[in-house]
Amino acid sequence: MIEPNMTFDNQNKLKGLKRLKFALGNSIRALTWLVSHESAFKQEVWLLITTLALLPFLPFSLYESVALIIATLFVFLGGLDATQQASQFSGL
Repeated sequence: MIEPNMTFDNQNKLKGLKRLKFALGNSIRALTWLVSHESAFKQEVWLLITTLALLPFLPFSLYESVALIIATLFVFLGGLDATQQASQFSGL
């Protein structure tokens, strides 16, 4: 397989708010794709939403609530990392 010329043009790149806008758009597009194509990621999104919605009604202290949110975010971010690694192996 012949790889294309992958040179980086430092003078021709987005800067400032325009770069931030495009980066945010790409991130939203990727998360939308993950939710529609990856069932495990969809389950993790529902876990995060359910945890955040039920947390105010559960009799936990502030520290326990923060620990629960951090644990749920670790699961969520771990799923993102696993999905990224799987997409690299599948050639997406």
